[in-house]
Amino acid sequence: MSLIHADDALWALLFDDADIVSEGAVDREGVELVYRGTTSIILSTRLLGRADEDFVSRLARVASIDPHLRLRAVRIARREAQVRAPSALEPAHMDVVVRSVADGVRIDVEVDAVVDERAVGMHQRGR
Repeated sequence: MSLIHADDALWALLFDDADIVSEGAVDREGVELVYRGTTSIILSTRLLGRADEDFVSRLARVASIDPHLRLRAVRIARREAQVRAPSALEPAHMDVVVRSVADGVRIDVEVDAVVDERAVGMHQRGR
């Protein structure tokens, strides 16, 4: 296992300017309501004035092994999922995939979480 911790100021800058797209839905699976969705986070290197393929590729490699960056991405995905769910989410299973794209780094977070049905009615009344 390889881990690295990159400069948090760099990641903060990239995340502040990130494009974030989420989709997901709740389905009944047996006796449980389950939320399944994906959040895609695009970190563009245009702010850094660098978009060459080698730089973007190296940045993606670093991003894939930086646990702090992965935690930041997972927290964003959890918030995005919670907005779409009809109630509180139980602990979630999340898969993170990082890859380089044309002008930056794309982080896809797959979210699977059980919905707390005890609070569904209260959550929906509050909307």
